[in-house]
Amino acid sequence: MDEGSTTLQMIPALVGKSGLMVITNFFPIVKALMEYEQKKQFDGDIIFLGGHVHSAHGRTGGSFTKTMAQSFFPDKAFISLDGIEPKIGMTGYHSEKCSLSELFIYQAKQVYALADHSKLGVTANYKIESLTAFDHVICNADAPANWDIKGLDWITC
Repeated sequence: MDEGSTTLQMIPALVGKSGLMVITNFFPIVKALMEYEQKKQFDGDIIFLGGHVHSAHGRTGGSFTKTMAQSFFPDKAFISLDGIEPKIGMTGYHSEKCSLSELFIYQAKQVYALADHSKLGVTANYKIESLTAFDHVICNADAPANWDIKGLDWITC
């Protein structure tokens, strides 16, 4: 799970699940999972990817983080986005975050993009990957009717 308020919203859905391994570089996710674990509401492995600390974003990044991430091949990757635009793809505002997201995409068996309605039609500074690199999009709004998203499973929640 990469960084972001959207991925953090997924944590309560992990309550009661067992046998999961959550790999992240985002301090708030680790903190939330540890709190659930202490209450015996989460039974899984929490892997924190260390590296250069970016306190303003609550995450780690850089070469150490990326080197650690290269050791894992998760079943599912959950990637938060700053923008989705069908011709350009999935984008973000921070190059270091985008680079790590790209690695997670290539290492995972299934890839989920997480975004709210405010990200639709937005192009941020850096391309993460094209729409075709993702298997699923989870969003609080339907896909715009004029978007060609063949092969992409759009989940509205």
